[in-house]
Amino acid sequence: MGAACVPELLRQFGRTVAYRDERRNPVTLTAIVGDTHTREELDEAGFTVTEHTCEVKISTDPDADTGGVADPGEHAQVKIGDDTWDIEAVDTMADSLAVLHCVRKPLVSTRRRVAR
Repeated sequence: MGAACVPELLRQFGRTVAYRDERRNPVTLTAIVGDTHTREELDEAGFTVTEHTCEVKISTDPDADTGGVADPGEHAQVKIGDDTWDIEAVDTMADSLAVLHCVRKPLVSTRRRVAR
């Protein structure tokens, strides 16, 4: 797939999201949003904490008609619909695409102590 295919891919399979980091105002762009997965981890107090994860693919060409971010980074956020996701990691792909590994913690705690 060449860089010229990226905007068409985003138009076909994407949806509107907003990217925001501390360096810039929110950027509205088209992104391919992957499925949501559930992850459970133990916190330092021995409670299980449930988080949701997803991958979001965006263009790294800010001049594209689908929008883009030249240097997406961690410690930024993506708003998808009514939900705000924190970006945990970024993988830059060839052909002007970046994969944002996003996590969202539920507003209501689902913590429970793990039996020992």
